Amino acid sequence: MDQTTLLFFVVTFLAFTVIVVAITAGAIRRMTYKRTDAVVFRIALDRESEKKAVQMMKKATFPLAFDIVVQHLGTKREHYVVTDREHEEKALALMKDIWPYASAEISDDYLVFHHGGAYDAFRVTLPFDDFNEKDITAVELHSVNEIGEGAVVRFFHDPSDKEGKINVLALFSAPSQFQLREIESAISEAFKGRKIYSPRDKEELFRIFNSPEGIAR
Repeated sequence: MDQTTLLFFVVTFLAFTVIVVAITAGAIRRMTYKRTDAVVFRIALDRESEKKAVQMMKKATFPLAFDIVVQHLGTKREHYVVTDREHEEKALALMKDIWPYASAEISDDYLVFHHGGAYDAFRVTLPFDDFNEKDITAVELHSVNEIGEGAVVRFFHDPSDKEGKINVLALFSAPSQFQLREIESAISEAFKGRKIYSPRDKEELFRIFNSPEGIAR
């Protein structure tokens, strides 16, 4: 192989590497975006008390989201309540009303995405009037059980929404496509019989999740 050919391959490889790194870095920035326009509460709940999230969603008079999370550096099921800063005090009061003995505090945003792995997302719409405890308890994140895997299932609602619905957004990540599909299969089982919207362009769902409107759109 002459020097010109070798130089060509080296330059091509470096260019490819730069492109991959740029794409990955862009994706990670989108997926770990700090929602500075929102307030994130971490609340300590067990599997039994998480059912009361339905009561909270139905009593809320402002945009509100309830997130079930396993972060990518852990395996523990966690719970977060997200709203805009305008309704921070109302959200805290509502949580205290629903879960008087639970610890709730403002938290940093959580991270569920593996820095060099695969990621995916889907969206489901539930009728507000039919929204019940089974919709919460059916969400299983047991397949998110290794370091590097992460997932969030968000239930969100805006009382001003004339269609009267609960939007569900699931985002998940894993080191490999195989692990990713296992997680997706387990999470989607909770919405069996529902129409699952999974666009080719995942950017749409990440924009919804990270935008101000995404708190409860």
